[in-house]
Amino acid sequence: MPLPDLETLRTRADALGPDAVPPDLAVTFSVVLTDGEAWTLTFDAGRVIVDGGRTGEIAVLLDAGMAEEIADGRANAQQAIAAGRLRIEGDLDALPSARALATIGALLGPTTD
Repeated sequence: MPLPDLETLRTRADALGPDAVPPDLAVTFSVVLTDGEAWTLTFDAGRVIVDGGRTGEIAVLLDAGMAEEIADGRANAQQAIAAGRLRIEGDLDALPSARALATIGALLGPTTD
């Protein structure tokens, strides 16, 4: 399954339910495909906003193939780190909670329509 484009990510972020993002979470991080695109996700006040490019205080770097495996549910971030296919750069103290990271799956994963 190909990864969604920026507009699809924005539409999915807008459609997330009220409990999808912890209301006290305030962090900006980027997901950077080492062989392509980058998106920045801003979690604030129970919402997630998706922008193009790399502007977050934290960057999660992975290749498109691994991003697709995670989006399809065939792999997870821990497996990607163990395989050397996912790196995290930046302010590690500002890493988002596991629940926030799970929101990425809802954005990247297959549609349920």
